[in-house]
Order: sequence, then C-alpha cells, then structure tokens
Amino acid sequence: MTIIWKPKTCIHSSVCVQQLPEEYQPRERPRIKHQNASKKQLMLQISACPTGALC
Repeated sequence: MTIIWKPKTCIHSSVCVQQLPEEYQPRERPRIKHQNASKKQLMLQISACPTGALC
C-alpha cells in the first residue's frame, strides 16, 4: 500500500495525528509509518482526511 501526502493541499487539521498518533509522525522522516497500523485503519484514516491531502 502506498500512501501519498499532498502538502500543498493539507490544511494541517491534525485529524490524522489525533486518530493514529503511532502512524503519523510529523517531526520524523518518513512522516507516515504504515507498518504501525492495519490496512483497514489506514484506509479509514485516509477517507477521514478533510482536504483529501492523504490518498
């Protein structure tokens, strides 16, 4: 699974970090650690992104 983050679209609402803090590490590189969540959790999180910056 590949997760794409579109920084120009992101409004930094922090929904992703609040819902899956072990997955989204904004101060680290890479920022998204997909191994820390299930595919289902990630798909739900991506669909919850208010701007579509995660896809």
